[in-house]
Amino acid sequence: MTQHPTPTASSERFALIDAVRGLALLGILWINFYNTAGFFVSNVSAGPERNTVYLEQFLGYGKFISLFSLLFGIGFALQLERLKARLSAARATFVYSRRLAVLLALGVLHYLFVWEGDVLHIYAAVGTALLLVSRGAKSPDYRPFLLLGAIIFILTSRLNVNLEFPPEPERGSYIDFVVARAKTLFSFLGGNIAFYLVWLLGVFLYGKSLLESGKLTRPLEHLAYWRKTLLWALPLGLGINALHIFLLTRGDFTGYDLHSVIGFPLALVYLCGMVFFYAGGGRSRWLEAAGRMALSNYLAQSLCFTVLLYPYGLGLAQWFTPTRALLYVALFFALQCLLSRLWLSRFRMGPLEWLWRSLTYGQWQSFRPEPAQLEPARRVPESEETPL
Repeated sequence: MTQHPTPTASSERFALIDAVRGLALLGILWINFYNTAGFFVSNVSAGPERNTVYLEQFLGYGKFISLFSLLFGIGFALQLERLKARLSAARATFVYSRRLAVLLALGVLHYLFVWEGDVLHIYAAVGTALLLVSRGAKSPDYRPFLLLGAIIFILTSRLNVNLEFPPEPERGSYIDFVVARAKTLFSFLGGNIAFYLVWLLGVFLYGKSLLESGKLTRPLEHLAYWRKTLLWALPLGLGINALHIFLLTRGDFTGYDLHSVIGFPLALVYLCGMVFFYAGGGRSRWLEAAGRMALSNYLAQSLCFTVLLYPYGLGLAQWFTPTRALLYVALFFALQCLLSRLWLSRFRMGPLEWLWRSLTYGQWQSFRPEPAQLEPARRVPESEETPL
């Protein structure tokens, strides 16, 4: 029977998932800043600065986007599960689809007006695919999708098929950048979706399986699983990324094309580390706060570093070095954690989370943490406030 949304106790939030999401945001900022500044091995002189790029390639590139994607899949699966538990199947599908449509719109706007490296449009497409393959009582096995996705990456790498970013305008004004992105809107975004869809669907399904089995929501009951995962992911991740760095020193950039695949094992290592930390009684409320505002923080990151680096902003791309950029990343993310905690002490969710939620349900949602003063039939569970 269809039920109206009812409030969910804050104790039902999964602190571990929020914290891992916050950790992923830190890595996303690191990688996106380096990519936007052009800090690739071929562009940086040999010495300490290039070694910093090697460090980014070994520990960061492909790892945190995999972790971010995994958490996105878990978030989508959690939303879909709770919607189906409270609403009719048709209503749950409608609400979920509307959330994806809003996310797609935010991704397109982000791409056009802020930064051409947007990932939200891809997640909206993969979220739709997740809905289509999850209609039965049991979701399909994630492993064939990961295998097929890896094969697609390898084939496109061997065939030298790459997605080309919109060319940087000669004059470099903000309007010129927007126009350049608009000209490649459908080809670039469509190519992104086609390129990553199968692999990320596998990642989303893996996240869904972790959620359904309780491995993330009840980690103490599944420590044996996480130990086994660490046992194979750590040596594989270290070995394959050491090979990637070795090839980079020889001028072989194959690892750039395969970053999602070679980054996945170490992403699981980072996840295992957080699981063990929380299972042992540890907690990071700073990461949790940043993770609860993941959409707002992700978009704020790209807005700030494009203003810093692009010619229509401060134009500091030439001033930054990989080492200076690393310091900026650390300080900026620390500021985001601080601001996130301050914001959440006064409001229920981040500003863009609020906008996404309001557009999804077709009515302005409560911003203040005072659910007792709201009409029960018009409230949406707190568990849906963190969508990423």
